[in-house]
Amino acid sequence: MLHSLSIKERTCSCCGKLRPIIGYETSEELEYIPAQIKVKVHEREKCGPCNCGDFEDSEEAPIITAKAPSRIMPGSIASASLLAFIITGKYCDSLPFYRHERIFKRLGVDISRTNMCNWTIKTALKCSDLID
Repeated sequence: MLHSLSIKERTCSCCGKLRPIIGYETSEELEYIPAQIKVKVHEREKCGPCNCGDFEDSEEAPIITAKAPSRIMPGSIASASLLAFIITGKYCDSLPFYRHERIFKRLGVDISRTNMCNWTIKTALKCSDLID
């Protein structure tokens, strides 16, 4: 973020000319950006049957739908990033599921401890091949 001197501040009091910029003095500041949860909506395109006369005699499916993106747990609302947050919090930061539950409630999302526990177990089972 650039902080500039005003024209009045840069004006030389002796001759009235603008003083030249000779460099910048920098400082750093850490800013905390609070956690947020976003709902990603996946819309999968669906196409109906063709209106041509030959379509009825063909063996093509009358309705086709685009493939859904792959997920660690199909049918679950948990994304890979949410699972990583929960598991890292649990095992690296010693944050129990009841505290995760309170954090999510403050963010406006209701995720039960039971779900988090089940997701953690299922993720561990899916990753067991990587560990072995």
